Amino acid sequence: MFEDILGSDIIEDDTVILKCAGGCGRTVVYDMTQLRKLDMDVKITWTCPECCGIKNPVHMYQGKWYYWDEVWADRIGPFDTEEEADSDCIRYAEYLDTGQCLKTF
Repeated sequence: MFEDILGSDIIEDDTVILKCAGGCGRTVVYDMTQLRKLDMDVKITWTCPECCGIKNPVHMYQGKWYYWDEVWADRIGPFDTEEEADSDCIRYAEYLDTGQCLKTF
């Protein structure tokens, strides 16, 4: 089903490595489990934040504030203010630094 995903290598049935469409060579591992449940052909591309010109993970989208996760693949939010999004982003980064998220696997 995922044979036609652009710019990627399949490493397991539901996991792919996406290469940056901007040509910089960066990669991100992406879990396709939810997309497989849709039972449809999928073509996706990913462009890293640096190639897109994004410097700050906190951003406004559709009138609300969000921040990007650690691999710049998922938006976390929404928040009513930029300050709330920035504060939660900092807490999220601090949580990742503790290594506790790795203990659940």
